[in-house]
Order: sequence, then C-alpha cells, then structure tokens
Amino acid sequence: MKNIKTLKVTITALSPIRVGAKRSSMSITDSPIVRIGEKYAIPGSTLKGALRGKIEEYLIDKYSNIQEMKPCIPTSRNTISNEEQKLIQNGKYRRDGSCEYPKTNSICPACYFLGANGLVGFVSIPFLYTDNPAELMYSVRIDRAKGTAADRTNRNYQVLPQGSIFKGDIEIILEDTVKGWKLGKERTGLQRDVDKWLDEKSVDCGKKFSEMEQNDLVKEFIILRLKEISQLGGFKSKGAGKVKIEIE
Repeated sequence: MKNIKTLKVTITALSPIRVGAKRSSMSITDSPIVRIGEKYAIPGSTLKGALRGKIEEYLIDKYSNIQEMKPCIPTSRNTISNEEQKLIQNGKYRRDGSCEYPKTNSICPACYFLGANGLVGFVSIPFLYTDNPAELMYSVRIDRAKGTAADRTNRNYQVLPQGSIFKGDIEIILEDTVKGWKLGKERTGLQRDVDKWLDEKSVDCGKKFSEMEQNDLVKEFIILRLKEISQLGGFKSKGAGKVKIEIE
C-alpha cells in the first residue's frame, strides 16, 4: 500500500509553446506537436527533464563540495559529450557516471527522487493537458543571394498560443508499506546502502536530510525547483516555450 502526496500543477504559456511529436503520414503538418486523443499535451518526460535540470543546478550551486550530493549525468559513459566530460573534470558532476543500481556505490539526490537506472524513485510526473487548440505557423529560409525564400524550405509547424494552460497531478510516494520505503529515509531491502546523501545536512535548515520533515524535503527538492522552470519545449531561440508554473 502506498501513501501518496499529490501536487496539482498548472503551467501557463507566457509565449507560444511547442513540444514536438513524430510526424504522422496522415498529417499535413511537417512538425506536429504532442497530442493525446483530442487534447494537446506536455509529456511527463519533458517536465521531468526540466525538473531534473533544476535539481542538478541547485545541487551544484549549494552542495558542490560534498561528493554524495553531486548529481550524476544520467547517460552511459559512451554517450557523454566532450562538454559534459569537462563538467565532470571541473567537479560539477560525479566522476563515476550515471546512477545505476546495483552497480553504483550511491544514488545522487536527483535520482533518489526521480529514479535511477534499475531503481525507481519517489516522484511520478504526468502528462499535462490543455483545452486550447493548436495554431499553424510557417517558416522559410531566405536565399541570401536572391533575397527571396529558398526553394523547398517552406515548412509548417504547430504551436500552442500564448496563454495556453496545462494541468496535471504530480504524485509523490511518501511511504510504500510493501517495499518498506519511506521518503527521506534510506531504502530497505536493497543489495547495498545507496542513499548515503541523506546523512548530509541541508544548508537551509542545518538538519540532516534524514531528519527533515517530508513536506520540507518535497518543498526543497520538488516544489521550489519546479517553480524555477521558466522554459519548456523547443524553438527556445525563437522566443517560444516561456512558462510560469504554479503548484497547489
């Protein structure tokens, strides 16, 4: 049995917003956006990725001198870019790669909440839906020599307009009585102690994370980090994807 805390999330688009989907052979749109049934949506993976990014930034900013608090780069060693390698070398991220259970000695805070390879986390991120209809926009590339639209570069793509409102419920497991897991405590029944970061102290209250109230942990790592997200989706260089996130 699970004891679950629900956060009602509202995302308001402060500019046109676009989260792309795979083009269907039945669609006349070159670049459609994500649609589930009759409603357009922001996928849970998009919001989860943005949340993870903010948690990483927070950990690097506040706890960069504590090894157990450093975030991992959630990918295999073979796909880490040269730029990411430099971040690891500069001490921003863990040197031992992504958190992978049971291989990794310890799980970083971001993976504790959101899940690691081989080990689920405590937070479930949903699809967020809007009732707004999509708008069709067009884009062309200008031929610099002719000063006119280049041949075969006229493309149409979908966006959702400024003011679109998306809603969904984030679920946080406070306790799983079957597994014997409790948010803020080391997880039992595992092959090794992987939640070592809980023995460190919060810079905000001076307590060990394992001594903090669950609501305070949720606020520090989830609610405040969600509210820091200011852009989602693609076409950011074109000014798209500016958002405001509110939590009930």
